Amino acid sequence: MIWKPNRETRRRDHSSQRDEDEIREVLHASEVRANGLTVMALILSVAIIALVWVLNEINIFTTPHSIMNRLFMISLVALAIPCALYRIVKGDRPWLKYVMLLFLTFVCALTNAVLSFNAILVMAIPVVVSTRYYSKRLTQGMAVLTIVIFLLATVWNVRHYGSVSMDFNYYPKPPTGTVITFTDALDFKDNILAGGVDAGRWMYNSLVLGYIPRVLVYLICAMVCVRVASEGNHLVYEQALVSKASASARKELDLATAIQEGMLPGIFPPYPDRSEFDIYATMHPAREVGGDFYDFFLIDDDHLGLVIADVSGK
Repeated sequence: MIWKPNRETRRRDHSSQRDEDEIREVLHASEVRANGLTVMALILSVAIIALVWVLNEINIFTTPHSIMNRLFMISLVALAIPCALYRIVKGDRPWLKYVMLLFLTFVCALTNAVLSFNAILVMAIPVVVSTRYYSKRLTQGMAVLTIVIFLLATVWNVRHYGSVSMDFNYYPKPPTGTVITFTDALDFKDNILAGGVDAGRWMYNSLVLGYIPRVLVYLICAMVCVRVASEGNHLVYEQALVSKASASARKELDLATAIQEGMLPGIFPPYPDRSEFDIYATMHPAREVGGDFYDFFLIDDDHLGLVIADVSGK
């Protein structure tokens, strides 16, 4: 036996598909606005990097100038590419959010790698921005991708610029009376290690006391962001349904208003050939559809009938 949908079933299916299309349009419009927020986050990130670069140039910060210059130039390129794509497509492409979030993560990862322990909160920026897209899957992906990219950037920084990421908060306490002599032949890291510091203990302190607490805080932030994105998606979906129901109710009320107005006399003067009297009437309901009614008609040549009623009892 082959089941064939009847007319009513097909009508419901068509209505359901139309509802889904309208909700999809609402979510798409929300995504386009979210793309604008991501561009703003990119611009602000690079602006802050530029400020740090200026402060570093005047020796308020102590990051090596060559490293800071490289970070600043790479950040400008990483900003220019997604911003150019955003202007070209006018913020309206499904793939645009992935490109912009990837570049934002890249810029934040480089900032964290160069400034190291001075830029702890920068890890959460890409994940927080991704919540505006109200996609649980996207925010989960950004949480994983961000921590991977940050880890790779940190490893790269330690390999090439180990001295930048050193923090004396995790410096093993040397024996009393220890004297460390710095020489110009060695860089900062080599000078410290040459002074008899236990490198293994130093790395252990940095991992346990530095990186692990930051990762735990990041995980808490990421889980909250995933939840916010999921709840935001539900809210947008429900708001789209409410807006559609409200528009449908408004359309029905407008139709009822038109029907009610169509029942009332609306041509004045109604009897242009009768000069002994004049009639004019109008109705202004307190709400969309009122309960009032009026009518008039000639009973005969000498009598005029008037009807005024209030059917709802207000």
